[in-house]
Amino acid sequence: MKTLLFLLTALYCGSSFGQDKMVMTINGKQNDILGYAMDPDGTGDTRSISILGPMQNSLTALQMSYASANPISTIYITISEPGKQVTSMKITDATVYALKQYVSNYSNGVFSISSSGTVNTEIKCKFKILLTRVGDVNINDDVPGMNNNKPWEIIPDDKLKGMSGQLRYHMPDFAMYTHTEVFDAGTEKRVGSFFGDGSQDLLPGQYDIMLGKYRINAVPIEKGKITLLKLGGFEYSNYGGVEIVDDKNQKITHAGPFKILLPAGTYTIGGNKRKSFVIKDGEVTIF
Repeated sequence: MKTLLFLLTALYCGSSFGQDKMVMTINGKQNDILGYAMDPDGTGDTRSISILGPMQNSLTALQMSYASANPISTIYITISEPGKQVTSMKITDATVYALKQYVSNYSNGVFSISSSGTVNTEIKCKFKILLTRVGDVNINDDVPGMNNNKPWEIIPDDKLKGMSGQLRYHMPDFAMYTHTEVFDAGTEKRVGSFFGDGSQDLLPGQYDIMLGKYRINAVPIEKGKITLLKLGGFEYSNYGGVEIVDDKNQKITHAGPFKILLPAGTYTIGGNKRKSFVIKDGEVTIF
């Protein structure tokens, strides 16, 4: 019954924005959501919120907060509707105190729990501060996590023992041949390497990562934590030489056709802004 009540409340919150798009962002990872509700338990607690949606990109962080009772430093919710100003919500120090998943369908403004459909997650959080801003901006403009040029996130892992941390990334099968080299930051002193969907244990510090031909500078490694690189695939199907340029003017060349890994971000072909493309964490972009 509580789930059904929450679904109705979430529908009400979402429908007040008409044909809106609602996005939740945690640590730079976006999730489309279906709705939210303040004071979900009806106790008068103005510092609690429920959020409903697939949440696959942030599910690990949410589950960790729920299991450990440790707060998530910031959750952003942005709500946009064509022709109207964007509403941005910044939720600080949010601790997940309830989390459940179920399969549901959405049709004609009604949610229903069923044996087939989309897996949605319902979370309830208590928070310290909620700030709301209304402004005519793009949906990501006021979300620092989405404008952050650091293509990694750091995740605690109690399985890591001793003084080391770990560098890791996950990508599609074609990445199995990618050669990753690790250097002390700012030097050519190589301290590790691996192929494909692997990992490297490292002492705390900063390292430069060579991902094939692309260099990621000053990647931090912390004791007992995983530094997870945010990478996407880039597939170029034409023939001939191609120069790929990032937003810091780093340039790498490849002979097409090819498939490579790149950090999440925006790139151009030969510096031509009309030939730009976006790499998203865990996705493959075809040009």
